Amino acid sequence: MSGLANKGDGKVVTHPDGSIQVGDIIHKPWPSLIVLPVRTRALHQEIIRADPGSPFFEIANRIPSYIRELVRALPSFQWSLLELAAANPKRGFRLLRDFPAVAVLIVRRYRPLTHGDRTAYLKARLAAPWQDLLCEFGLPPRPRNLRILGMLPREHCYTHVVDQLLTVLRKPAHPWIHVVPHLKWLTRDGVSLLGADPKYINPHLLRASVDSDFDTTAVFSTLMSVRHLLTELDRDEEWPYRGATFDLLKKAEGRLHDQVYVDYCLPFADPPIPGRPGVIEPIRDYGALIDEGLRQEHCVGTLVGEVVRQEFFAYQVLTPTRATLVLQRGGDTWQIHDLRGAKNVDVPAETQATVRGWMEAHTLKLKVESTQPDTNIS
Repeated sequence: MSGLANKGDGKVVTHPDGSIQVGDIIHKPWPSLIVLPVRTRALHQEIIRADPGSPFFEIANRIPSYIRELVRALPSFQWSLLELAAANPKRGFRLLRDFPAVAVLIVRRYRPLTHGDRTAYLKARLAAPWQDLLCEFGLPPRPRNLRILGMLPREHCYTHVVDQLLTVLRKPAHPWIHVVPHLKWLTRDGVSLLGADPKYINPHLLRASVDSDFDTTAVFSTLMSVRHLLTELDRDEEWPYRGATFDLLKKAEGRLHDQVYVDYCLPFADPPIPGRPGVIEPIRDYGALIDEGLRQEHCVGTLVGEVVRQEFFAYQVLTPTRATLVLQRGGDTWQIHDLRGAKNVDVPAETQATVRGWMEAHTLKLKVESTQPDTNIS
């Protein structure tokens, strides 16, 4: 028994006609479900969820179990949907079973000041042709629109999901809507995909969304994650995954994540030009990079992402003057991205000459090695 039923002014009384009274609130038995003088959402849930032993089971047990099961499966507007079924049990049951999204749209549209009597409104909507209902929802009266609304399972009929599907169906010539009727059903995940920019989705992703449950948007969330990661890498100007399956998209997300959210505990990759001990020495890990920035009082530590991704390589220059060197790939070679002394001051000409001589010696060595004859005996 709930706390509401335990209150002194909320005593539960079952009347001979089967109605339930809680304080001044009266719930009349199925199929009327009239509540006087006020409507209380908490008490409605007590009835919808009532089990044997509950003070509300007397009225709950009068509602056909198959209708209670349908209503319980819907995530919102449960009492209103129960009233819809009570207005015409046969038609209401079929609508809840076959087109739960349409049922949600009907009860959502009720407004006391514009529609008058609630029961009369619900009965009229249940008796209306489906073409008229679609027009009331702002949709072209096409069989395909009704069929797509019927593809959304009860558990997925959240208010925002139904609203988003309605928005999608109102758009003229959505480029992927023709795929939907070929799916087994349309999930919350699929609706989220259809609401995204069409250039990011494809039939592979829509088919994969069929496997998502009512509580997740696995495919859509992965898609949005990849878009975010590309933005972080300044690569969002063109979508490179136009025909990707969900599995390929997940793999891309993993690779992009490793580029954006690097593991700073790992050592850096081997530098492209080996250091010269005591003169120019590579910076090998994140801690050393941060220390370099602190000692030299500049921002080399902010380049950690580029260093981990092997776009940049950082070195300590120890002689003839103290400096920090950052190399950047330039085509097939490496070039100086920055060479600065403490507090970002320019380095003397002799330090510049030392760095360039070291780089040229390495380049010359590579050229000599590449021209050596192959002496291996075959």
